[in-house]
Amino acid sequence: MQKELGQIEIERRRGFIVWILYLAHPNPLSLRSLCTVLDKKDISLSFGQLAKLLDVLCGLELVRVFPIDSNEDLNCVQQDKLIQKYIASDGEMGDDIYARIRNKGIHFHEGYDYPDVRGVTRKN
Repeated sequence: MQKELGQIEIERRRGFIVWILYLAHPNPLSLRSLCTVLDKKDISLSFGQLAKLLDVLCGLELVRVFPIDSNEDLNCVQQDKLIQKYIASDGEMGDDIYARIRNKGIHFHEGYDYPDVRGVTRKN
């Protein structure tokens, strides 16, 4: 039962991230701003916890992360490395790394069912 409750909470947190980025669209949010908004919604996360949630959402192609000075999309490996740098910096890079919802994330939030998207609860 405890594992089920833990999984439900993780899926809810992922859904909140998608929802927040949906509301911010078309603008990206810095990871620091994303943490602040989540904290105001009573979802306090460590840098490592946020990074794990973003890693899954990037893998599902709902969200993308990128450095502030980026002029092109990063592939999955580059996004993973950027997330790892964020963790290694202990959140200090939070103003330099941004997250943005992808079209698939927008469609998912609006109710379109993707069979490959599991582990994310829609926030309505």
